[in-house]
Parts: sequence; C-alpha cells; structure tokens
Amino acid sequence: MGTPLFEVIIMVRFNRWISADEIDEYRECAFDEFHEDLLIKELVDHKYIICGDTHQSEEHRCVPLFSDGYLLLSMRRWKEIMSYAYGYIEPLRSVLDDPDFYMRATLEEPTEENLPCCP
Repeated sequence: MGTPLFEVIIMVRFNRWISADEIDEYRECAFDEFHEDLLIKELVDHKYIICGDTHQSEEHRCVPLFSDGYLLLSMRRWKEIMSYAYGYIEPLRSVLDDPDFYMRATLEEPTEENLPCCP
C-alpha cells in the first residue's frame, strides 16, 4: 500500500481593516476564491460600501487583513467584488442604480460609501 496523504487545513479568517500605508508590516496573502468569499462576506455582513480608490487610500482603513496577510487589489478588481457584494447588500438598488465602485474621486455624483470605522 502507498503512503497515506494528509491534508493540512489552515483556518484563514478575516482579522480587521488596515490602511494602505500599513501594509509593509504584513505579508500579502494569495488572492483566491476562499479569500474573495471571506471578503464578500465581511462587506455584506457589515454593509460596507467602499470604492476602489478608497480601498487603496492611505487615509482610510479599507485594506482587508486576514490571518495570513493583507489583500490590496486593483481598483478594477475591487469594483467587481464590491458590485457583487452590493447585490446582496441592496438587491433592488443594485439593479436600478448601478453604482460605480471604481474611483469615487472622479465621479460627478460620488457613490455614498459606508467605511469600516475601527482599527
């Protein structure tokens, strides 16, 4: 008989939000379906609305920190994730309003954000 294979299961969890200027203190985690699902759950559970430029900002704590590292995404990829999460946060409004989560600073009528407030 062959050697049995053992799977090591590492429990990754969402820890908190940090700002982009704090990322040097941590390592970057892999961007995979598991981390994406944890991020979407955090956004939906707390009804956070975060645009891509705010996510990358050093002024706001909008970079997700997981137990295995931080996740800093492009504004385009953040917009895709936020749009998906928004469909659960505001199902009817997401269809009718189609808010833009890419770059709030450039919008004539900026998307109203609901940001994490605590470190």
